[in-house]
Amino acid sequence: MKKDVKVGGIVEYLVGGIFCFVGICMLVGGIIAFVSNRNFKQNASEVEGVITDIRTRYDSDGDSHHDVWVTYTVDGREYTEEIHFYSSSMYEGKTIKVLVDRNYPTRVRSADGNIFLVAFLGGMGLIFAFAGGCVLLVPVSRKAKRKKIIEA
Repeated sequence: MKKDVKVGGIVEYLVGGIFCFVGICMLVGGIIAFVSNRNFKQNASEVEGVITDIRTRYDSDGDSHHDVWVTYTVDGREYTEEIHFYSSSMYEGKTIKVLVDRNYPTRVRSADGNIFLVAFLGGMGLIFAFAGGCVLLVPVSRKAKRKKIIEA
């Protein structure tokens, strides 16, 4: 006589748990990015900058990465800094809005880049956590149905 092995439940718990964990981590990352962005905006001014250089580099896998340099003026002084954000719509000479820390004018962020990061991490985190939660509920629902059938 063969012994029944309940692999389905273990796999469901494992897959659901991994998806939930990854989703929660992404949500936490999105929250951290949101708080960091909000705190930066409290000490920042929005100024117009001009993209002066876009440097493309390739990693060992052949993936391209872009370093975007922006020139902007604060209190009559001109600065050129990297913004750590790239969009395919960017080109040299384009005018964009950047956030500049009033106390440290060399600290600069793209006004659009931070919104994208928060939305991406938050959205993907919700999707992963929801999918993982649904997968985790399947074995629980199955047990409840079994118990109800046995009691009936």
